[in-house]
Amino acid sequence: MFTLKPKRQLQETMSQADIQMLIIGLPVLIFSLVVHEVWHALAAERLGDNTARRLGRVTLNPLPHLDPLMSLVLPALCIISGAPIFGGAKPVPVNMNNLRSPMRDMAIVAAAGPLSNIVLALLAGILVRVLATIGLLGPELAQIGYMFIQINLLLAAFNLLPIPPLDGSRIVAALLKGEARYAYMRLEAYGLMILMLVIFLARPVLYAYLSFTMSLLGTLTGTSKLFF
Repeated sequence: MFTLKPKRQLQETMSQADIQMLIIGLPVLIFSLVVHEVWHALAAERLGDNTARRLGRVTLNPLPHLDPLMSLVLPALCIISGAPIFGGAKPVPVNMNNLRSPMRDMAIVAAAGPLSNIVLALLAGILVRVLATIGLLGPELAQIGYMFIQINLLLAAFNLLPIPPLDGSRIVAALLKGEARYAYMRLEAYGLMILMLVIFLARPVLYAYLSFTMSLLGTLTGTSKLFF
């Protein structure tokens, strides 16, 4: 099921729900985005490129990572409009020339981002189960856990889309050979345009992909049955 809004009592007003979503969802999203970018930076450093560290991007301090529009304004608008909460951060700079095997290593660096969100969802699921077992999982903590898991599964699923410049495109590029690879990489010049077209003109297809991928990741992490 593709939704990031927890089940609420019928008498709760939409304005109260939006405020609640903003207070809880935005910090969760920002933290998850920061961890996503830090894992990119750490993977690149491990593979030979320390550009991100030199530029101060290997830190959990959100300030170096945040993009005012993508990290704050867009998520707030999503919440207010009732759309699924989503956003982005500044991409971590990676110098391919410093990598030992550029195409392969870029795929590994790209995969590190979604992997971080899968790990966060997994850890949140474990914590929720532990708190429930010892009787400390109240409604507020349950809601935070729900949103933490859903937001991270959404980030992982969305970033695995094979549309440049998303992480999935780096993985696909590494798997392709010869002219097919270079033709695919040339799409990056139009990547944002293609992504916007998918979001606005192929939304049912996008939602079906996200729903399927989030369900699959939820099954793999053992979180799919926690709240449904």
